[in-house]
Amino acid sequence: MIRSGEGSSRRESARLTRQTILEKALELFRRKGFDGTSLVSIVEAAGVSKGAFYAHFKSKSCLIPEYLAALDLDYRKFYAAMPGERDAAGMLMEYADAIARILESRLGPDLLRVVYRAEIERDIPLGPFVSRDRELYQVFRDILEAGTREGLFRPDIDIALVSDHLVMSIRGMVFEWCARGPDFDLRSELASHVALIVDGIRAGTRAYTPAASAPSP
Repeated sequence: MIRSGEGSSRRESARLTRQTILEKALELFRRKGFDGTSLVSIVEAAGVSKGAFYAHFKSKSCLIPEYLAALDLDYRKFYAAMPGERDAAGMLMEYADAIARILESRLGPDLLRVVYRAEIERDIPLGPFVSRDRELYQVFRDILEAGTREGLFRPDIDIALVSDHLVMSIRGMVFEWCARGPDFDLRSELASHVALIVDGIRAGTRAYTPAASAPSP
């Protein structure tokens, strides 16, 4: 029979082992690349056995969702700490920039290439991170709703659609960063792109309507 104190100690030990594996693997991924990092090097760096690794993760690829979940937690913390006196446009710009900074500092382009590859090939369960129910979308919707209430944004904007486009803009800029390499400045390029969206939804601007097709001659 396992006493309650022993059970707590084992759970804490398992939690620490899991966290050590994640941290050491990420260090290796940042230094050697995902494909250049073997499972053997991960368990050696973490000081655990392969059996201990497999007790927590089915494969090296299964670490990826854990890192993405940690990113969402960082995004949530940043949003919660944002000063309430900022207007909605400033909040959109600041939040998008925070996402870029967090991606640069936490994961880097090599690991994000793996994420894009996994999304396309569907070999890692990433459903929660591409779903529109993800909190990232909700944060953008909250800011957009605040902007319409303040009269800063047009009252006729489709908030869900604009939120989708903001997230797609981030994904597109991150893809460009992964593809183009260090010459691509993720933060400045993303800021320019988000500014275009913000300027297009400001109160007083005209809603975009597709031009009618030219009549046949």
